[in-house]
Amino acid sequence: MLDRCATLTVAEPRTPYQLTTAGQPWLEVLVDRPYPRDSQEDQQILTYSIPPDLTVEIGDILSVPFGSQVIGGIALRFLENLPPGLEENQIRPVEDVITKGFFPDNYWQLLTKIAQYYATDLITVVRVALPTGLLRSSQRRIRLKPAAIPPGAEVFCTPLSRQILSLLKNQKEGDYSAKYLQEKVKNANYGIRDLVKRGWVESYL
Repeated sequence: MLDRCATLTVAEPRTPYQLTTAGQPWLEVLVDRPYPRDSQEDQQILTYSIPPDLTVEIGDILSVPFGSQVIGGIALRFLENLPPGLEENQIRPVEDVITKGFFPDNYWQLLTKIAQYYATDLITVVRVALPTGLLRSSQRRIRLKPAAIPPGAEVFCTPLSRQILSLLKNQKEGDYSAKYLQEKVKNANYGIRDLVKRGWVESYL
């Protein structure tokens, strides 16, 4: 993950926005963070890699590493190649998908057209469209789906998934913040991802 100082005009993208991963390993993510008034707009656009076991679509709300923190971001555009000046070993991976399809495809395209029409950066348009503060902190929560869990489900779980499932089952509402689970279980994201794929828990904001 690095800021890119190369010129990138979000309102007039140099390549078309693709909406599905399509095997492309790099992703530009729009993050909401403070930046100097005189800096270029692309200082809010960071490049990440996409883990092979993670499916990302344009408009998904993501959790991504930023320094020692994990912050929220929006999947903006896939890249076939890294931008000039960036090396593969400098790029950090997306942590996880918080909410899929937050922006429907046609709505995302509409936001891009609005940015083009008003000659403004896309993050400004997105900020208006998003609930206040949605990206400024990782507010992801994980909720148990008891009706979807078969008897003896723990037998089919990885050790990480089993620990998370146990924590959620022992909580009255079956609901914890992802941050809490990450504090309690090392590498919790892998277990959370497994449980989401199985449909036994849901991730929401």
